Amino acid sequence: MKRRFLIDACLPRDFIALLASYGHTPIDVRDVGMHRADDPAIAAHARAN
Repeated sequence: MKRRFLIDACLPRDFIALLASYGHTPIDVRDVGMHRADDPAIAAHARAN
């Protein structure tokens, strides 16, 4: 089952390539302007999107 993942800034960007290689859609918080957001804001963004 393919899934979308919102990847936190504390994880290396290489993790995105790994998930993509398995057919998933990873989105890095740094690419959506949330690199300094706190956890509740990131969780809200993940639920909304």
